[in-house]
Amino acid sequence: MILSDLLAEVIKIEPPVEEICEMDDPVAGEMYLPGVTVKMSKTPGRIGPVPTPGQHTDEIISSVLGYDSSAISSLRSAGAIA
Repeated sequence: MILSDLLAEVIKIEPPVEEICEMDDPVAGEMYLPGVTVKMSKTPGRIGPVPTPGQHTDEIISSVLGYDSSAISSLRSAGAIA
């Protein structure tokens, strides 16, 4: 217990306020996230909501595969995509 008390005075587990980000997630609601832990000058990180399953399906299928909206609708009707 003595060692624990001594270490508690030296080691601070609480991150600075600048390193904590509060955000609203569409599914989880309000949540606290750690800030970007690795800081890079040319490619700075960013904090944002986690995409929901299928949120970008149409965008990816159309931009990467070149499918139009009718082809995407056909895939969805066939159960190939959600």
